[in-house]
Amino acid sequence: MSAEGRYVGSGIQANGRIPEERFVAGRQRIALVADDEPLVRRLICSVLARKGWRTIEATDGVEALGLSIDESVDLLVTDYEMPTISGLQLANAVRRRTPDVPILMISGYPACIKVARNHGYLFLQTPFEPNELISQVETLSGRQVGDPRFRPAAQAGARWAGVTAR
Repeated sequence: MSAEGRYVGSGIQANGRIPEERFVAGRQRIALVADDEPLVRRLICSVLARKGWRTIEATDGVEALGLSIDESVDLLVTDYEMPTISGLQLANAVRRRTPDVPILMISGYPACIKVARNHGYLFLQTPFEPNELISQVETLSGRQVGDPRFRPAAQAGARWAGVTAR
């Protein structure tokens, strides 16, 4: 955990264990979530934490860039439109430094889809269901959605069901 306590979700099971598939090289997988909308950012972190990810929140691109330098992250989820630097600029900077980090861009603006995809980033348009987010993350992290360990974060049709902001 960073000095500011940026980790939002631990992904720890009720028995105190972290699921084995949530580890990379002996440590829990870490997702950096950058979004200037607090509710969206916290909801994404909550969904990822429920799937065993440790999450770090950033309120803008500059903060996220600094955190990506300070922490070894296994996933970047970033809003496309943010103050200071855009999600696209952030993703490009992270990709230059660590080319293997999977990147998921999100936005409510359909025009961003083509730009994000032209740069080779997976894109998820808001609003989205929690299971759509998990499906994209599982695709990026190399797991098959059909894996028997995969369970959607919410029932079909229930937008953000059971997900609470912290």
